[in-house]
Amino acid sequence: MGTGSRPWHAHPSGGLQQPGRAAAVAPPFAGRLPYPRSRRHREGAVTRKHLALVAPLHNEEGNLERFYERARLAAETIAEEVDVSFVFVDDASTDASADHLSGIADGDDRVTVVRLVRNFGSHMAIKCGLGSVEADYYACLSTDLQDPPELIAEFFRKVEEDGTDVVWGVPASHEGPASKKIMTTAFYGAMRRIALPNLPEKGVHTFLISRRVRDSYLAITEGNTTPYYLMLWLGYPQSFVPYHRDARNSCATKWTFFKRLTNAIDSILSFSSWPIRLITYVGIGTCAIAFAIAGWLLINKLFGSQTADWTGTALLITLAIAIQTLMLAILAQHVWRISDAVRGRPDFLVDQVRHPKQVVLKPVERHDNTTANEAVGVVTPATDPREQVSR
Repeated sequence: MGTGSRPWHAHPSGGLQQPGRAAAVAPPFAGRLPYPRSRRHREGAVTRKHLALVAPLHNEEGNLERFYERARLAAETIAEEVDVSFVFVDDASTDASADHLSGIADGDDRVTVVRLVRNFGSHMAIKCGLGSVEADYYACLSTDLQDPPELIAEFFRKVEEDGTDVVWGVPASHEGPASKKIMTTAFYGAMRRIALPNLPEKGVHTFLISRRVRDSYLAITEGNTTPYYLMLWLGYPQSFVPYHRDARNSCATKWTFFKRLTNAIDSILSFSSWPIRLITYVGIGTCAIAFAIAGWLLINKLFGSQTADWTGTALLITLAIAIQTLMLAILAQHVWRISDAVRGRPDFLVDQVRHPKQVVLKPVERHDNTTANEAVGVVTPATDPREQVSR
């Protein structure tokens, strides 16, 4: 990243980490970060609330400046009611996003920038951002400007008005090709029917949550899932804010068809028992067909009838093999997820953290009983040997 007046911080073994230079040893932030203290904690005030805007990004150099400016102006409209800070999580961008973030952080003491070691995906970047700062409310917006940054003001007013713990941004309309809209509608309809009946018909893309929802979400160690659906599954009171979702106007989308398909499979397997039930139903049906064919062949054998054409039988055998292969693939997906959970690898690894210079970290109890050290960037592990950091 570009140099600035305030240094980046890394783990204690590597000292202060300068922009653009890798750490000498592996970063200790294995899926967790120390918490910067919010302004009301630092100043001892109890009347001011704090809203943290989490913005995950990957190669968004063409959108960052406009996103920040619009988000800053939106924050000013609610400045009398709540303190707003910004948490940018750079998911290992390879363009000039880091330099843009450095410039933004130089000009605004409310900005925290976190850079991940490699690309872990937007969902893990969201989780990283939510765990990197203390606040009363947490909003999440993508920096691609498809979701207008002005939503943070609407979200805050909505949560204050309704008293709910979650406010979802629901796209009432959005730009995009018709084929994409059809597939998206079909997927959300299937998710509502087999997994999450409280999922809005047009899905959710952005949100504002309370502190207790954030804590509940971070306490879940499940991987290969979606933060939006986990928050829906938690079941906290929720409200909705409709908005128009714009098309991308800069930088290519990173959300490819393959990633969408993978996300759909993860979501269905994580929140529905329907695939396993499907295996049972198809297995019963296949057995019934097999017994019927066996009976037909036995009758022909007993009565001496000759079968002139085995094409139908061959097709049925081929179909049975295809069905078995599909069922094994579904089971293999579940086995792989169990194996992935047992390995216990961290959700993400943090390379560099740039906190506002006025932030002072103090020991803070975490949901997993770890604490944040007084020194910036030092994590004191609890009992997990995988998190041990050599002093």
